[in-house]
Amino acid sequence: MIRRFAILLDMDGVLLDSESLIIDSWMKAAAELGITLSREILLRTVGIDRSASEEIIRESIDGPMRFSLLESTARGIYQRAIDDGIPVKAGARPLLGYLQTTGIPVGLVTSTSRDTVERMLKPSGILPFFTIRAHGDEVERCKPAPDIYLLASIRIGIPPERCIAVEDSYSGLRAAKSAGMHTIMIPDLLPPTSDSGRWTDRVLGSLAEVLGNIDRLFEA
Repeated sequence: MIRRFAILLDMDGVLLDSESLIIDSWMKAAAELGITLSREILLRTVGIDRSASEEIIRESIDGPMRFSLLESTARGIYQRAIDDGIPVKAGARPLLGYLQTTGIPVGLVTSTSRDTVERMLKPSGILPFFTIRAHGDEVERCKPAPDIYLLASIRIGIPPERCIAVEDSYSGLRAAKSAGMHTIMIPDLLPPTSDSGRWTDRVLGSLAEVLGNIDRLFEA
């Protein structure tokens, strides 16, 4: 039976405080290697898949060999960081617990690959809360294309117009809105802008606010 609506949650920056770890890893690697890399360039990679992110960084520095060394160094720093465990965002556990208790379907929709998602989320213990998952390596076009959200809608059995996507990135909001979904932005590293407003129905401060507004999410 199709339920009233479904909640679809992004991972990095929404469920996990991981976006800052990613940015810091690249910045630390660049400093270690003496490579000039700005935070502004790295913020352009938030919410998009690995290949697109790497292309943005690659274009900002000189030479493929330097990028290869930078990438491997940043990856090593990041892997050590996530091995120590990534903090779960405030409000995540109460929201997921409520959705499970009330039977509201909840999906994880992330540009990150399945293997990486499992490595990042298993220590937190929140993986069992999700009705379905859609990963970046399961679609041909990742965010900001709508493909991953359309896949999530099919898997969860709820039409896009009855799905609420919770995102922190511009590309994620655009992907969900292009799929025909309601969208909530919870700002993390990126602030709301006039442009992102085209893809955003609501801006809330935290997942706790999502829980507090559950009964009003489809209001204009």
